[in-house]
Amino acid sequence: MKTTAMLLVLLLVCAAAVSAKGPRVVTYQGRLTDASGAPVPDGTYNITFSIYKTPTGTDSLWTSDAQSVTITGGLFSYDLGSNVPLPTRVFDNNVRYLGIKVGSDAELTPRIQLMSVPYAVESLYSDSADYLGDLGPDDIVHVVGDTMSGPLVFEGDGGTTNARIHSENEYANLFLRDNDDNKVALYGQLYGTLFLRDTDGDITAILNSTDESGGELTLRTETGGTAISLDGGATGNNSVELPDGAIDSDEILNEVGLARSISSTNVIIYGSRTLVDSVTITIPDAGYVYLQAYFKLLSENCENDCTCQFMLYKGEEMIDITSEWVDTLFNEYNFEVNGSVRGVVYESTAGTYTYTFQAIKTMHSSFDALVNHREVIGIYIPSSYGPVEGLYSKSAGFDNAESVEITTADGNTQTAYKVDLRELELKAKQAKIEAQEAYIKQLELERQLEDAKRGNN
Repeated sequence: MKTTAMLLVLLLVCAAAVSAKGPRVVTYQGRLTDASGAPVPDGTYNITFSIYKTPTGTDSLWTSDAQSVTITGGLFSYDLGSNVPLPTRVFDNNVRYLGIKVGSDAELTPRIQLMSVPYAVESLYSDSADYLGDLGPDDIVHVVGDTMSGPLVFEGDGGTTNARIHSENEYANLFLRDNDDNKVALYGQLYGTLFLRDTDGDITAILNSTDESGGELTLRTETGGTAISLDGGATGNNSVELPDGAIDSDEILNEVGLARSISSTNVIIYGSRTLVDSVTITIPDAGYVYLQAYFKLLSENCENDCTCQFMLYKGEEMIDITSEWVDTLFNEYNFEVNGSVRGVVYESTAGTYTYTFQAIKTMHSSFDALVNHREVIGIYIPSSYGPVEGLYSKSAGFDNAESVEITTADGNTQTAYKVDLRELELKAKQAKIEAQEAYIKQLELERQLEDAKRGNN
């Protein structure tokens, strides 16, 4: 039987803007006639409805399959989607066409272009929708308190993936892309890893929380090698890796400084103070300088109790009057002995300081004595971890000085003063605080003076 159809009414039954959760269908009503235009006889007919992208192609997006439809006076009504559900995005702002096939006849032509009302189904996907129709619980997203599974993909205008959140097992990974190439990757797997890439896609930086022992930061070179590595789970020399020359010694402040002078040239010791060697050290701030000098003393023609004294000086001030004395060990005519002297000095300001190592023949100066090897070391220590005591020939500058009697190498008695060098450090800090307080007071007086001037004007 040759039939034709006329579109009468197309109604939208539900839309996302309506909160009622009714069936997601579109009602189609039409009139079916024979070839002469007369209504077909009343009865039940097998009719197949299909939705297409184009008016003539075979690109069907949905079909109802053959459904029994009752026709009275040529009129019929059928709810599209009532038997076979409509696809989720069948009306996505593109033109769609409805095809109708009666029984075994060919599909009626031309197809019917669907107008604006069916496209209201797209409102189900509005970002303000509270509920997405009657889809299953795994196919909808609630405004509050919902859980998503599977990958979440964000596409650019060109259809490429710009961002992707991918959930796999109990882990989730986040990717930021450029033309489908991963530029940033954050892996939730295990303890979490963040990768940063350059324009060629090569990894340039890695932030990796490896395990419970700590995280690791790696910055790479152009060739992919490790330039800088900070490993929170490592200790000692393995915890930080830096390129050669990455940090210059001048860029490090408050480190323990070290200066050293070593020589094997002969120095003859006389009956007056003789300069044996010196060491110069630059310190970045106030602190202590620990000095130690090692030497080898040679002597000839010693007849009786030949003695030398070795000392450390800052300018003309002897640092430690308890420096070691060296004697002949009971009248040896020729002798060779190794010895050392030590001292500690407090420096109140940053700067460059020179300390000298000196010696003198103190008894029976007619013997020959020389030093043929010596080493002087200066170590800067920025803070004190306990008492820093020393014996000095005078107590000036110290509030707490304990006098003690010492015996010199020539058998004489001398008064010295036992002091704690930390007292100088505390005084220096107190002086800085008082200077700062005075400066603040000066600024306040200047402000008051300016306010008085403004008031007079």
